[in-house]
Amino acid sequence: MSSICLLLFCGLPGAGKTSFARSIITILHKQGANDIPDAEASSSGTGQWQCLHVSYDEILPSAVEKCLIESGPKNEHTNSQWKDFRRKIVRCIEKSIRDIKWRPEGQREVGAEGKSHDQWEPPDEKLWQQYTTVTGYGHLFHDGINKDTKFVILVDDNMYYRSMRYEYYQLARDYEIGFAEIYIPCDTTEALVRNARRQEPVADDVIIAMATKMEPPNPEEPFDENCLIWRHDKLERKNICHIMNLLCHAMAHPVQGLSMEGTAEREESRIICSANVIHQADRMLRKLVTDKMAHFKSTQLCSKEDLKQYAASLNKARVEVLQGMKTGSKLIHKELETCSTETSGDSSQALVKFVEHEFLQSLSVLSSVCDHN
Repeated sequence: MSSICLLLFCGLPGAGKTSFARSIITILHKQGANDIPDAEASSSGTGQWQCLHVSYDEILPSAVEKCLIESGPKNEHTNSQWKDFRRKIVRCIEKSIRDIKWRPEGQREVGAEGKSHDQWEPPDEKLWQQYTTVTGYGHLFHDGINKDTKFVILVDDNMYYRSMRYEYYQLARDYEIGFAEIYIPCDTTEALVRNARRQEPVADDVIIAMATKMEPPNPEEPFDENCLIWRHDKLERKNICHIMNLLCHAMAHPVQGLSMEGTAEREESRIICSANVIHQADRMLRKLVTDKMAHFKSTQLCSKEDLKQYAASLNKARVEVLQGMKTGSKLIHKELETCSTETSGDSSQALVKFVEHEFLQSLSVLSSVCDHN
């Protein structure tokens, strides 16, 4: 069966992600891993490389993306549309994985790997047509597929939240394929300069806001383990081996799917623990709201209407954090998932810091919206 790797790019607009992705594709198509000195590829056998470059900017025009990003926080319906669009792209990539894994053998029932037909959600038909056109998807299968073919799906987006990357890690786990990340750190000023040279630049305030929200890969998280931080200006032969080692290691060590044995017990335990954590988080958030409100009253000369609006913002931020923790959009570190009323002081303090960080982040977004209004 063909080897597959999901390769995610993470970084600000203007960091050079798209140019870098294209350079990697050129190297793989022209030379292949076996021609790269010191690469682990020699241990993964021979075979052709096929690449699928999924650029969010090309699938969604920047003007439309800007409109969605800027209006999202102000309009819950628009914000929901933006999240829904991102989910639809994930579904397109999931279909690509299914096609690559099973097209040579025809459609079949899924066993240990992947989701059965009734478990997965087919992509939106209209977006799928656009996706295949932009990515040149059909060309992947022109030369046929054999068991030695290596596929790299390059997901070219900013991925500034951990939750954005984690969604793809879950996809890799569902289908037991390789998963890797390339993080390209870039100073905000430099990103703004580079962005200004684009034909369709992103708004400066969007980049600045994104920089404050950036959650770089954390090696302590399982899904960030196989990550390369790229600090070079360009891809040269002397450092190509680092890229190849990343890809070959990911393919040689695909993300392991969840074992069916004991899943129900673990899920029940996780739900109980999550309920404990959320209960504690709710208490912490209510205290934060009370403290913030008291501080606001003592330091601001404001009307009753101002107090009412600020209280509404505080409560909305509280609800947003709680809802995010319940749905998983706010990723909780694995050590915090087991917190209970009997946890140690260190764990309790870690949960306090996590909750406070997420609350202030949500409040900051809401406050910025109020400032614009």
